[in-house]
Amino acid sequence: MRKKVPTYRLYRQEVDENSDFWLHCEDLPFRSRPHRWEIDPHRHDVFFQIFTILKGGGEVLGEDRVQRFSAPCAIVIPTGVVHGFRFEHESDGMVLTILADRLEAIAAMDRRLAAFFETVRIVPLPETGTEAAAARRCLTELKAELDGRAVGRMALVGSLLSTALIHLARAGNGGASELPPASDRDASRVERLAELVDAHFREHRRVGFFADRLGLSPTHLSRLAHLHLGASVQALLNRKLSAEACRALIFTSEPAKAIAFTLGFSDPAYFSRFFRKNTGMTPGRFRASARRKIAAPGNDAGHAA
Repeated sequence: MRKKVPTYRLYRQEVDENSDFWLHCEDLPFRSRPHRWEIDPHRHDVFFQIFTILKGGGEVLGEDRVQRFSAPCAIVIPTGVVHGFRFEHESDGMVLTILADRLEAIAAMDRRLAAFFETVRIVPLPETGTEAAAARRCLTELKAELDGRAVGRMALVGSLLSTALIHLARAGNGGASELPPASDRDASRVERLAELVDAHFREHRRVGFFADRLGLSPTHLSRLAHLHLGASVQALLNRKLSAEACRALIFTSEPAKAIAFTLGFSDPAYFSRFFRKNTGMTPGRFRASARRKIAAPGNDAGHAA
């Protein structure tokens, strides 16, 4: 019998009153060392990750293959992809864990970006060069901003992350260039779709609503969404609803019933089923787990890698 791959979540981000929960950063040894530098295969449902390896190396463990890596490099782990690690002892670097909707907004602008971030990527990060060096600088600056308390730091972090992702995709290539770029018209439509999803996700609209506003048939819009974003319009809406529900459960004291109504659900029981289907946990269990400080390494809630 095939072993079930566990799904882990990391919802631990120290924030101030002016910041938003969407990104967590930690040093690589924080979890890897207590686990003897081995992380069993698992997946994350609502996050993607970027590992920046500055010292050491190891192996990425997938479902059907093992990929070797060595410093300096970046490792991109997409949402929902099974992954584990065997690190060389005393490897060092950092781990960024980011809500998936942040990547979707960037990928909406160019399907070559979307294609690049659909699978595990290992991108060398030499200190010299063009795209790779630029990606490394952005990631270094991003870490410095997160460690500080300067005005507008989270806005700058968002900009640095977007820039780093684009440089990583260019540097890594990895098949992304094999896809022809979207036409200007399609790129504009996909970008507009992302804006409409952000504006109307609480209204639980059908695909036809978005198609009408873009001057397309529902079939044409669905084809564009799959081609350029790798997901259906409904999947994009569900991801947005899930991400907003996660934020509300963590950073407000509102009961799940009130959050459900805020997000456009008329039936709290249906909201609970929706949330569990998309995150694997009930709202109550998620909130309790998310607010609990990460205990000693080894707890399921503590797996970030």
